[in-house]
Amino acid sequence: MKRAFTLIELLVVIAIIAILAAILFPVFAQAKLAAKTSVGLSNLKQISLSNQIYYNDYDDTRMGRQLVNSTTCLSWKQFSEAYRKSVDIFRDPVNSANKYADGFSDPAVRATICPSGTAGVAGTDYHVYQRDYYWNNAYMGGWDQGGNMSTIQQPATVGDVEEGRELFTDQGPWTSWTQDVDSETSWMGAANPVTGLQWNIGGGKYGDKAMNVAFMDGHAKRQSFSGMCTVYNTQTDKTTPNFWNFTNSDYGPNDGPSNFCNSMPIKFK
Repeated sequence: MKRAFTLIELLVVIAIIAILAAILFPVFAQAKLAAKTSVGLSNLKQISLSNQIYYNDYDDTRMGRQLVNSTTCLSWKQFSEAYRKSVDIFRDPVNSANKYADGFSDPAVRATICPSGTAGVAGTDYHVYQRDYYWNNAYMGGWDQGGNMSTIQQPATVGDVEEGRELFTDQGPWTSWTQDVDSETSWMGAANPVTGLQWNIGGGKYGDKAMNVAFMDGHAKRQSFSGMCTVYNTQTDKTTPNFWNFTNSDYGPNDGPSNFCNSMPIKFK
């Protein structure tokens, strides 16, 4: 006589499989996220090393955030790309903004921000970059001029390149934690790419409490948001340059780093 499974036995087996799946799927998801995070950190390390070579070749002068004149309209990524073998290192696998081109790659945006006569054919006159990694707008005597690296007192704690979601290719401590990214560029009218993205720096990645950062001395690591504000949380004089190389005396007592750090929501700390 053939022996078959009873209905109860089948249900027990199915229930066991379902329980195991419920236990293992989150573990797999976490492992996948950790792998993607490692890729993002590797990308930043490569970007950081290429930046260091650029700085050395230009007498320790950091590139500015952008170069815009009558013939040129390029971000820091584009006018230093000769120091990198691939533009793919600028694609963060976790960043939900990486499906959008940044402001110096999007043709509609370039038509608004670039002077007439500048190069403007995506993928031909310049490489296309997504919204993933950003030039830390460190105070070095000017934002469009990079400044000399010797002005940085603590290069191991000042950011060079960091993750973000904005249209433009740089960011700094004056940004709001809850600002709608699209509202930042509403002045562009029809050229404004509507994404529905929020600033929030990490913008939903890694639990909204940390992001990968390449520092001015060339190393890269995961940096907590609260760690960016250590100086402002532990000192009263506020004169030591922080993650952005800013002090209150540089940028005013009620704006810049102090405003950014004081407004940080509890969930990011």
